[in-house]
Amino acid sequence: MACERKLVESEATTGFFVLLGTKGKKETLEWCMKANLIASHYECPKCKKNMRLLERKGTVDGYEWRCRNQSKDNRHDVVRSVRKGTWFSESKLAITIFLRLTRYWFGKSMNAFVVNDLKVNKNTVVDWYMFCREVCMLACVKE
Repeated sequence: MACERKLVESEATTGFFVLLGTKGKKETLEWCMKANLIASHYECPKCKKNMRLLERKGTVDGYEWRCRNQSKDNRHDVVRSVRKGTWFSESKLAITIFLRLTRYWFGKSMNAFVVNDLKVNKNTVVDWYMFCREVCMLACVKE
């Protein structure tokens, strides 16, 4: 299983997963950007300038992409989720929870432990573990 070995052998990835519970939201998002799990930048569809990543309370991940222009000829306020165009986009769970669930799956953690540690529903853990197995099976079939 070469695909699994590549992930496990990466010191940066392993170290990040070990310390994930101590990381802040921005640091987690930056890691996701480096790993190409989410976009590292967005171009504003109105003015074509780079949007800014801004902290936003009330969003599940704590940040959003935003472009505000107050000029008279092109006034706009464009907002994009950090999840836009990713497989995170359809879920209500925080990206941090996704990553911790994945780490627990790699570590073969028991469902009851994960439910207690992450404060998620047992069905969430079962569904995520099944999803991880399916992804690995598909990757292995492609190799």
